[in-house]
Amino acid sequence: MNTPHRVGEVGVVFRATLKDQDGVLVDISAATTLELRFYGPQGQRRQVGAAFPAGEDGSQARLEGVTIAGTINEAGIWRWQAHAAGPGFDWFSDDASFVAEANF
Repeated sequence: MNTPHRVGEVGVVFRATLKDQDGVLVDISAATTLELRFYGPQGQRRQVGAAFPAGEDGSQARLEGVTIAGTINEAGIWRWQAHAAGPGFDWFSDDASFVAEANF
């Protein structure tokens, strides 16, 4: 797990790289769906739109998304995963986790 986050944080950038089952980077330049999926401590799911990092076109297999109001709405352990889909492909990144701490 990485550095703790706070409930209600907005503007946190999450970045992911997508690979196939053999660990090879996948070209997601033709993707029509780019998103990050967040799974909260109680099982709720939140999605935020994602995009290719500045200067990239998807052939580098990377995408990033930014949290918006309501994305991280509960203290506890969160999981997240990137998703890219397009004609003939539907790729997911490995999932990762982080702790969201309550505000006082």
